Amino acid sequence: MGGETKIRPLCNDLYDRHAKDPLTAKWFGAHVDGNRRTADEVKENVFTFFSSGIGGPHAYEGNDMKAAHQHMEIDKHAFHALTNHVFEQMEKHNTGGSAEREEVFDILWSLRPDVMHATESNPSPALSPEQSLWERMGGEAKIRPLCNDLYDMHASDPLTAKWFGAHVDGNCRTANEVKENVFTFFSSGIGGPHEYKGNDMKVAHQHMKIDKHAFHALTNHVLIGMERHQTGGRAEREEVYEILMSLKPDVLHGTNVAAEVSLWDRMGGEAKIRPLCNDLYDMHASDPLTADWFGAHVDGNRRSPDEVKENVFTFFSSGIGGPHEYKGNDMKVAHQHMKIDQHVFHALTNHVLVAMERHKTGGKTEREEVYAILMSLKPDVMHGSSAA
Repeated sequence: MGGETKIRPLCNDLYDRHAKDPLTAKWFGAHVDGNRRTADEVKENVFTFFSSGIGGPHAYEGNDMKAAHQHMEIDKHAFHALTNHVFEQMEKHNTGGSAEREEVFDILWSLRPDVMHATESNPSPALSPEQSLWERMGGEAKIRPLCNDLYDMHASDPLTAKWFGAHVDGNCRTANEVKENVFTFFSSGIGGPHEYKGNDMKVAHQHMKIDKHAFHALTNHVLIGMERHQTGGRAEREEVYEILMSLKPDVLHGTNVAAEVSLWDRMGGEAKIRPLCNDLYDMHASDPLTADWFGAHVDGNRRSPDEVKENVFTFFSSGIGGPHEYKGNDMKVAHQHMKIDQHVFHALTNHVLVAMERHKTGGKTEREEVYAILMSLKPDVMHGSSAA
């Protein structure tokens, strides 16, 4: 995420964003009973807490999350907005990309029970309003403009824009058709008179494979739009929040199914991966940066090229969910005699990424996963070099 140079300004901006956003401002500042810290003290606590939770060097010395937020009784939709501020600032400060936002999402969501402890220990009495949510939100005069704005927010927010527009494979509706579907879906779900005739949420979003943090941002747009268009107050936002969260499993169904597919299958199985592994040996043996470590001339190399290729293939398969069993030596033993230089290890792993692109074995996500696996092997592969 860029270390202190990037993360401290991000954390400073977070407090300012919390204190200015109409969805969250009422919980920040000296006017809130129980808030005893100055803005600068809160910013420092946020920074050290952030650092301590993501592998940074700073010790957090503040209260635990339950004690720190006990007096605040934060609304559920407000917690949603607060956490979305983190993703906004990560994008603004260029602190990582989609993968880092997904990691931070999981961390923030793990904190929710403690941050929301007071709220959920003292739930507000259930209301039995005489009017429907549609009526309380202002009916068509308010809700249609809100829904029109939602699409524009989705398509212009850097956190969500990549999922909206004709450039997305599988998006077959125009912007106006999507706006109409959003409006009629909204109406049909909150007691309005309009019938929704589009696909169910699972089918409609199956192809999109929306990231968790992006779903978070999309739903936050609804809360922002409600505040902007004055479609009800806190009670209505809480109701709409619950409805949105009830839709999450279906909207993210395509994402979750994709995550369940093994890396082996996503990379194309044996038809793609065996040729890739064969090429790897040839790349290793012909690249001037790495050739000195490959071939019968290297003392300790006892395998023929075909045997090495087979070992590479079965090792690759066994590590990414494929059906083949690796029967060779462990990485430490296999490379002990080679004493590979660090820059050579880097070149060898780069061959894998180059070959993945050449053989079209997945995309950016798969390359990131394979990169992480390769880096995890480095201590064993380089053990002979370290010992030397």
